[in-house]
This record gives sequence, C-alpha cells and structure tokens, in this order.
Amino acid sequence: QTKSKQNNVGIVDKIKSSIPEAFLTLVKEASQSIIACGGKVLLYERQGWTFHAKGVWITANDTNTSRRELIHDPTSVVSTIIGSGNYGARSEDLDVESNCVIVFNEQSKSEPIQQSVANDWNNMCERSTVTEDLDFRDDVNNLTNIVVQFMKKFL
Repeated sequence: QTKSKQNNVGIVDKIKSSIPEAFLTLVKEASQSIIACGGKVLLYERQGWTFHAKGVWITANDTNTSRRELIHDPTSVVSTIIGSGNYGARSEDLDVESNCVIVFNEQSKSEPIQQSVANDWNNMCERSTVTEDLDFRDDVNNLTNIVVQFMKKFL
C-alpha cells in the first residue's frame, strides 16, 4: 500500500473507534435533560445483539422501589407510544414516522394491554442499565466531538 492509503486506513480506524464514545456522549446529553424532567434513560446491552428500543412509557403511583425502573403495578401505566418513532433532529425534519399514542383510564378495562406493556418494558429492563448509574467521561477528545456532530445529523 502507498503511504497515502495507509494514512487513510488509519484515519478510518480512528473514526470507527470513536463511534462508541460518541454514542455515549449523545446518550449523556439526552439523559441529562430527560432525567431533569423526571424521566429515565436505559442502555440495553446483550452480548452479540445490536438492538434498540425507543418509546415513551408513562406511569403514575407505582410505589414499589426495589428496582425503580421496573413497572411493578401494570395498572400504573397511564400512557405509552407504540410504533416506529424516531425522536431525533433528523427525524423531525426528514422522516415520516408512524406512532400510536395509547392513553389508559380506569374505565377503559385495559388491564390486559397495560400488563403487556409493563411486561415488554420489564423484559427490556432486565438487560439494561439506568444511565444515571453510569460513569460518563467528561473529557472526550476532539475526534469524538467531530463524530458526535456528524452523528447528530443522522439521528
């Protein structure tokens, strides 16, 4: 290989290796604003899987705190969003998303659906870490910052 091609390979490898740290930087940014509003952000991790779930699950009066992210009382689910929604800047400007907002009330006799929503959430939580329990780095390098800015355009 020529010196130029070797340099290009090195640059590409550096960029690729910056992607996980850039992703965590974006998670940290999002988590701070979501947590400040009383929400939670969890990172799903499973060996050999690339999977992500995104959505909104709103609960009220679920007082069991043994694992604060779990839904202990399915009837506490008051609303959820089901669909393919992406909530980033790119999607806001460029994508058409399909979502269904479900709001439960006491008269709706929707406990089986609430149970299903709670089960789905709890199953995801079993392999997830609450972001406020993570130790994020504050000293990301310049290349990672460039990758973050690039990634924001595609999220």
